[in-house]
Amino acid sequence: MKYSSKNKPIECMMTQSTCYKGTKKMTVKGVLWHSTGANNPTLKRYVQPDDNASNKSALIKLIGKNKYGNDWNHISRQAGLNAWIGKLADGTVTTVQTMPWNYRPWGCGSGSKGSCNDGFVQFEICEDNLSDKTYFNKVYKEACELTAYICDMYDLDPKGTTTVNGVKVPVILCHADAYKLKLGSNHGDVLYWFEKHGKTMADVRNDVAALMKPATAETPTTSTTASSTIKAGDVVSITSNATYYSGKAVPAWVKAKTWIVDKVNGDRAVIDDSADGKDSICSPINVKYLKVVGEEFKPYKVKVTTSALRIRSKPTTSSTQVGVIRDMGTYTIVDEEPGKGA
Repeated sequence: MKYSSKNKPIECMMTQSTCYKGTKKMTVKGVLWHSTGANNPTLKRYVQPDDNASNKSALIKLIGKNKYGNDWNHISRQAGLNAWIGKLADGTVTTVQTMPWNYRPWGCGSGSKGSCNDGFVQFEICEDNLSDKTYFNKVYKEACELTAYICDMYDLDPKGTTTVNGVKVPVILCHADAYKLKLGSNHGDVLYWFEKHGKTMADVRNDVAALMKPATAETPTTSTTASSTIKAGDVVSITSNATYYSGKAVPAWVKAKTWIVDKVNGDRAVIDDSADGKDSICSPINVKYLKVVGEEFKPYKVKVTTSALRIRSKPTTSSTQVGVIRDMGTYTIVDEEPGKGA
């Protein structure tokens, strides 16, 4: 994997931009890809250092000078991303980080279900004329490398899903995907470009997983004693000595909660939503660190065969009756002990 804690992308924090000044921190749930929609592969078109940056001259030499002043590091630009991918002044294709990874970007807009701006690191890939296969391959590889780095940093499953406002969302997606999920504005990037070169977002997820450590990529399902005790839908607690599947320490706040298991593959489980419904982390962890404390609650249905269903807080006496449903039909009974509610 190209990037790591010892080999980070180039930084050119654009703190003069409206987004940088006005955004807030977020809990990272995934990575969202954009492409610019303009035939200009140079990073200097969009990325420039602050006027008072101590390393301004070095960054200008590296990135190039935007002599028109229409870059995105201005108060007038009502958008902002965490990073950009394109050509440096010498033609090298690379990544430049422009905001901290946990700063909420203003990138994909919103739809009727909300916005993937909430929780998704976002970057733009500088487009060319869309026909240069060599350039496409370079930026595609760079984007996969960057995404693998972010997924590794935040213990995200590149083939997993997370939840945004009740909507199941891939951990890795593009602006067009966000729009289809009603969590972004009406854009077609990156699919209109990628399809020309035979790539899909499914390819992206597979290629990112392959770049990451073997432990975080999908492995064939095996039957083991450990995994047989944990299954999808289980509510689990996390042991005090737990680490994520990648080997990184599990934060104390995560250990303090109980979590719903999204899927299990061998000794690798993915915990997603917290049992209290307040958090979603989509993180792989070894099943040996999990203890089942319950099952995910799902409402169940009963068929009413009398003219009235009497609802009681406890059985036996009329004084415990709290309501009556008089229409016959199928009702959803919300009860923590299935089979005992009616």
